[in-house]
Amino acid sequence: MKKQLGVSIASVLLGIGMVNGVHAKVAEGVTINSFVPDKSLYHAQETATLKLMMSNPESNEKSGSYEISIQNAYSDKNIFVTRNNYTVKANQQNKELSCAWQTPAEQNEGYLVTVKLFDEKGQLLETKKTAIDNSQDWTTYPRMGGFTNFNKQDQTSSDNVQTDVSTQNKYHMNVSMYYDAYARPQNPIPSEDYQTWIGENINRTLIRNTIQTQHSYNQTALLYNMINATTGTPDEAGTNMSELDAKTVQKADGTKMIQSKWGVFRTEKQATSGVTYDEAGDQATFNMWGGEESKKDSSNKIQSYYNTWSKDWQQYIGKIMKNTVDELGFDGWQGDTIGNIHGTSYENRGTTDTFDTESGYQYFADNMKANYFKDKYFGINAVAYGGADLLAQSKADFQYAETWYFNQPKYSDLADNVNNTMEKSGKSLIIPAYMYHAWARNNPSTLPKTFNDNAILLKDAVVFANGGDSFELVDNGRQLYTEYYLDPRKNQESGIQMSDELGNSDHGKLKHVYDFVTSYESLLRGNDLRLNNQGLEIWTGSFVGDGENIRSASAEKNKVYAFSKSSTTNQSVETLNFVNLRGVTTDTWQIKNEEDEKSKDGLQDQKDLWVKYYPKNVNEVKSIAVSSPDSAYQSEKKLVEFWPHVDENGQYFVTFKLPSLNIWDLVTVSGNH
Repeated sequence: MKKQLGVSIASVLLGIGMVNGVHAKVAEGVTINSFVPDKSLYHAQETATLKLMMSNPESNEKSGSYEISIQNAYSDKNIFVTRNNYTVKANQQNKELSCAWQTPAEQNEGYLVTVKLFDEKGQLLETKKTAIDNSQDWTTYPRMGGFTNFNKQDQTSSDNVQTDVSTQNKYHMNVSMYYDAYARPQNPIPSEDYQTWIGENINRTLIRNTIQTQHSYNQTALLYNMINATTGTPDEAGTNMSELDAKTVQKADGTKMIQSKWGVFRTEKQATSGVTYDEAGDQATFNMWGGEESKKDSSNKIQSYYNTWSKDWQQYIGKIMKNTVDELGFDGWQGDTIGNIHGTSYENRGTTDTFDTESGYQYFADNMKANYFKDKYFGINAVAYGGADLLAQSKADFQYAETWYFNQPKYSDLADNVNNTMEKSGKSLIIPAYMYHAWARNNPSTLPKTFNDNAILLKDAVVFANGGDSFELVDNGRQLYTEYYLDPRKNQESGIQMSDELGNSDHGKLKHVYDFVTSYESLLRGNDLRLNNQGLEIWTGSFVGDGENIRSASAEKNKVYAFSKSSTTNQSVETLNFVNLRGVTTDTWQIKNEEDEKSKDGLQDQKDLWVKYYPKNVNEVKSIAVSSPDSAYQSEKKLVEFWPHVDENGQYFVTFKLPSLNIWDLVTVSGNH
């Protein structure tokens, strides 16, 4: 269904020099530095200001014109076009031009925005894209990032609160978690200046400033904290345990820990690192640092865990987190866990009556929403997808599941998690998947200097195409490679970074992906868009049935991973996604070593593939359009010729030629139903 847009459009051009008289020919040196909206998310009929930054390195003044156009996801026609003149002085850097557009009343829709730069003769010099998200709430189409930079000493001229937030805006990030900004789980932000468990200096004012800066971009700020953990003991200063029903105990491994009637207890001996362990009957703990030194500093580096079913514990931590979130101006709580703990309650110690802490996530989330976070956001990390099915049935505002290669190593696992969550909750799953975790932990000295572009883009394509969100960028647009989110910033020399071609926030490949994901959000993860399991074939020869059918429904190596989706509310549009794994020799997303790295290097561009598709709802196809974040399309829709057929069973299908496929193509099939 083509969306009907009743739009009041205003074009306001600011600071533009009008062309008059005769000017010299525009040199190729006049370039667009950046093109970005002023916010990451807009609400109905809000003014979106598009900011265009230009530079002229030449020694004489240059003039010409530029055109800004806007399309919605359902059409290849512009719903808004404006063309205006520019003049850039000699050697002028960062000349800013602005255009204002009022977003439509209809929400939960993305828009592709294009700027074209022309010389004074009307010849096209350069094209850049960006996107606009016009949504009621960020949870409809989450694009999550993270912040870790709350140390005054780490604020530099090129990497600070303002640049971190503005960089994430270039990627249209509409929500961020504040990772490891807390001092202790039960005493998150105790003073103006304090330290985290690992000794990182944190400043409360920097946190406030980051939140306020995010809000100016319509971004949401979530405080990251554990849902069922404490550090320290009741007899220590600053632990904030006066209302915690607990006592200090000396554990068998020498660490000084606690015992609480609200805790979860081991039913058998359990190693918590190579040097610390819990005995049967001990309250469950985990050695976060992992080494011998944690015994000397168990107050900060060893967490104790609690029963997610305990009403007393929920009341204790719920009050603490509500007060902290309200005091600093956060928008909600990003809850974390250590993963599932199989244990028992205080009352049942010494029995075989056990439970899984993840079984209490739904109860915990529902209680938080009912009693503490009615007007704030709350969600829980279903580590390794454990407890995700229950959380999908909860009142949690968003669905989030850290994915690990040791139990879900394949591209198909990422896809299954996203589709399972959408089916059960109607929500788009946020997935952090740490691409180089094993390599960085096991052999960091051999890490490559840059990420493998194909590896990052393929993982993202699988997650985004299925309707999820790939959580991967922190601070000033740095790619995560481990579960410790400070690593990309703290280890800039010894760690691994994105190449400029991949990670440049103004023109990198990843920026193009986020422009595409935002522009076509309703066609990728509309809340009633589901897999339809229709017949789909992809042939390498000169026609359908010729050559090899290379379609895989499960993201097999050396195939084209392809699937179709349809909607119950918009039955005149169906979507096909194609992710190219031709030449890729593994079907796993994690890069653990050099062999894994090389497995993505053989990716082979595909040309003129023949596609056969049986529509589910559309009984007369009117048009087929292809788009992609890849360079061949730059997010623009291109109509392709198609042919209708009826098979021997009387079933309607269409065939068409897919012109090119580098990483990921989205095909829209439109017609009558």
